[in-house]
Amino acid sequence: MDNTFLYKSYRVLYRFDQWRKRRFTVPGLAVLYTIFITAIVGMDTHVSRVHQAFTLLLAVLVLAFIWSKFRLRVHINVTRDLPRYATAGKPLVYDVEFSNLAPKKLQDFFFYENLNDPRPTLEELSTISEPGEEKRNFWDRRILYYRWLWIISKKRILTEQLRPVPAIAANGKLKLRVAQTPQNRGFLRFYGVDIVRPDPLGLCNARCSIASPQKLVVLPKRYPVPSLRLPGARKHHALGVSLASSIGNHEELSPCGNTVPAILCGIYTGAAAPNAGS
Repeated sequence: MDNTFLYKSYRVLYRFDQWRKRRFTVPGLAVLYTIFITAIVGMDTHVSRVHQAFTLLLAVLVLAFIWSKFRLRVHINVTRDLPRYATAGKPLVYDVEFSNLAPKKLQDFFFYENLNDPRPTLEELSTISEPGEEKRNFWDRRILYYRWLWIISKKRILTEQLRPVPAIAANGKLKLRVAQTPQNRGFLRFYGVDIVRPDPLGLCNARCSIASPQKLVVLPKRYPVPSLRLPGARKHHALGVSLASSIGNHEELSPCGNTVPAILCGIYTGAAAPNAGS
């Protein structure tokens, strides 16, 4: 099986999964799955009437989806007040400021952060092995799916979360504090935010992307180290007990730059040597 085909397939499926999570709410996903089930069960319209539930749910979901495509028009500026750096395993706390540029109140909406794309490259998928991969069966090792998931988990720094935003007055500003813990080290890139608002039925999200690029360095995880207590201590002076009253390890600092007898230093510098017989 060609790794290129697997790689392209996983990229498309990952992109579709991200779109599905952002476009549909939890009740909307439940309705979507129910539509698939009723479509399979109600294929024979002469045996059961499940196809009626399929038709009704499909019509409701299509209307909600159409509403979500055209009902969100916002004029917002988004800025972040990021710290100088973050640390993996430690909470990252920063402020997000929303500036409503429209002359009407903005309410009942949520936002996502658009972060790094954690999908691996074809080379990474082909060369990097998951720890313990040799213990998996032949099929799992061949399709590389668990390797794909493991690489994504190692490259993902922050998990994208849906966060509610309080109402913003017309031409007003709102500062929201965000706290989340980075999972891994690396460059954390913020490309912007996605503003989402559910439809009146709560099935689909209307979405609007706002560019706000920034980046942050996430340092490696720090581990606590116990204090080092070294019991060793100095017991004797290097040049003898007679020099213990002097400063440092030497009796004096000679002009020669070395610790040498004073008489030799005097000879070197041309000073008169003391009389040896006195």
